[in-house]
Amino acid sequence: MSMPGNKLLIVDDDPGIRELLSDFASEIGFDVETAADAEQFLKCCRTFQPAVVIIDLVMPGADGIEILRSMAQRGSTAQVIVMSGLDEKVLKTAKRIGAHHGFTMLGALTKPIDLDVLERLLLGARRDDEPISEQTLGHAIENGELILHYQPKVRLAQDGSLPLDGVEALVRWQSPTMGLVSPARFIPVAEKCGLIGELTGAVFRMAADQAAAWKADGMPMSVAINLAPALLQDIGLPDRMAKELALRSLSGDSLVLEITESGTIDDGLHVTDVLTRFRLKGIGLSLDDFGTGFSSLVQLYRMPFSELKIDQSFVSRLDDDDEARIIVRSIVDLARNLGLSTCAEGVETAGGLAFLRHVGCDKIQGYLISKPLPAPDIADFISRWQRPETAGTMLASSA
Repeated sequence: MSMPGNKLLIVDDDPGIRELLSDFASEIGFDVETAADAEQFLKCCRTFQPAVVIIDLVMPGADGIEILRSMAQRGSTAQVIVMSGLDEKVLKTAKRIGAHHGFTMLGALTKPIDLDVLERLLLGARRDDEPISEQTLGHAIENGELILHYQPKVRLAQDGSLPLDGVEALVRWQSPTMGLVSPARFIPVAEKCGLIGELTGAVFRMAADQAAAWKADGMPMSVAINLAPALLQDIGLPDRMAKELALRSLSGDSLVLEITESGTIDDGLHVTDVLTRFRLKGIGLSLDDFGTGFSSLVQLYRMPFSELKIDQSFVSRLDDDDEARIIVRSIVDLARNLGLSTCAEGVETAGGLAFLRHVGCDKIQGYLISKPLPAPDIADFISRWQRPETAGTMLASSA
């Protein structure tokens, strides 16, 4: 369920782009329709009445500028995002044309698409009629309204293969009144009102239960969850997590904790104590979104992380941005020299995969491999991914 104002229409002749944007927007609470050409677009405008439209400027039959003109002639009040693989001058001109027609121009997307930018634009367009309070979120945690989707990670093996290396658990809130709520909306509320510990505990227990179920079905794999830096002050947390794993007959290496670099990570005694004891129990520690925060090299050297996770804002630009390639290469070299592994998130193109393999990145995740999946779909993904002929088809269809 989405709010009445959260209807999104995607206009693009590329089915892969339509699927990528549709899946992503649905994850953050939009009701989505897609159109491959101007005829389908006009039909959707009449029957669907979108509040937000994403328009590819380069379209067969009628281009994006013609579609904007057509929307204006029909009195559309939709907010607009323009999209293209052309240079930024074209996008800026298209935005000015849209504004001249009276549209609220939310922004522009360049191809390949940066999902961080897409999320920011869409969240800015959302109309959330129901505010999230401490009481409603606490009720959601207590009554099991949180759900997990799992995004596969694969290893860049030296023989050129891409064996599965675990999954990342991504939390969503399936609200009975608001529909599927993005974590970008409720995580800040949890942090502000002191519910982040309860929320993380619920996510951890669900992920551990699922890891145990997969192990029982002959599919043992590690599961990564996000851990707010504020929780690193809890000196008893490593013991409690290790106990919960043991109750499910899971070892420490079944769990990876991803800690966001942009959060405040104090290198005081308590935090160092907690991080070290996680590692002593076999639990992996990944510094998430590396390159976007404020970690000093001294802090990175002192903290017992096992992995650096390269932020998708760099990874998404690998195909055509020299600066992004330099940064990613430098991060991989830094990690190797510090004895850390690397995982690149947000990998969406075959070119990005090839570059990451070339510079020696260890693992990747992203829509090129798979979107986040409900737990029941993971077994089917593994079955298809382990067959070389099927895995190749899956990669080709995602590229």
